[in-house]
Amino acid sequence: MGWRNAVAEFSNQSQRKLYLGDTGLSAKATRDVPRVAVTPQTLGLAGGEWCPYGTGGEGPEFPGDQRFDDGASICFDGSPLRSNLDILGATKVELDLSVDRPTAFVCVRLNDVKPDGSSTRVAYAVMNLTHRNGHHKVQKLMPGKRYRVNFQLSDAAYSFVRGHRLRVAISTTYWPMIWPSPEPVELTVHTKNSSIELPVRPSRGGPKLKPFLGAEEGPPMPTTVLSNAQSKNVVSRDVLSGRVEVYSERGADGVVIEEHDLEVGGRATTERMSIAEGDPLSAETEMTVGNRLKRAGYEIEVFARTHLASTKDKFLLTADLDVYESKERVLSKRWSVPIPRNGI
Repeated sequence: MGWRNAVAEFSNQSQRKLYLGDTGLSAKATRDVPRVAVTPQTLGLAGGEWCPYGTGGEGPEFPGDQRFDDGASICFDGSPLRSNLDILGATKVELDLSVDRPTAFVCVRLNDVKPDGSSTRVAYAVMNLTHRNGHHKVQKLMPGKRYRVNFQLSDAAYSFVRGHRLRVAISTTYWPMIWPSPEPVELTVHTKNSSIELPVRPSRGGPKLKPFLGAEEGPPMPTTVLSNAQSKNVVSRDVLSGRVEVYSERGADGVVIEEHDLEVGGRATTERMSIAEGDPLSAETEMTVGNRLKRAGYEIEVFARTHLASTKDKFLLTADLDVYESKERVLSKRWSVPIPRNGI
């Protein structure tokens, strides 16, 4: 298991097609078996952030062990690999599916399953099925009708190790990364015409891999550190109400830029997301951020808050902005904007 760095050369690559069969992934199409799921609203807690920050892939903003999400998904596992398998590029997905609601998402994850059962997300994608024919036009779904849907997973350069298994995990939810559909969705995947296509790179005999060069950087800007940021990521569950909350806090370093004696700091950036199991309309998100600039003779502080909730037809966005000069509030403004869901 590991990342690959490679020259931009794909001439020696091949495509390996695997079908979603009644017993897992297979090289040949099998009989058509409908696989049905109504995935929990909290599925996606192991997905990490949409755009994780730093820490080389090991921080709390990156995806964790996928077993929790896999257990509530429709999963198709391959046999243990007899040799290493390298992929480079985007895995293609074709699904023959139907849903019971006019709007729905489908999330597909390609995972690497170790012999101990732990599961690593390699690539994924979320498709809004009302955009199945393009993002230029919303096309509602007819409940019960079968659709053939094609899309690609995120690009990946990855080596699956001998003895590991490939897993394709499918769900209709991926919270909190995506906002849930207005109603719980029952998804049916028809296996015979559903498949993935892996961009296989030869483990040997392909383009020679080149090592990364050392990073170049200039001298750091002289600063005096006043305080070090503290961060936290907490997931909590109320077992009585079924409500799950994800709370993250990113502290703001306090520093003085010595060249012009400017103090830069602020409040921690916070994000609070919650949802009640079984009720997609209970989803809400609140974010706060604050910044401060201080120098002899003045101090400016800016604080902002946004809150998002939804009804069946609309998103409900509110935002607050407050500006202080020398601890005195000089500006305060609030926005309240309803936004049509339009197929989301």
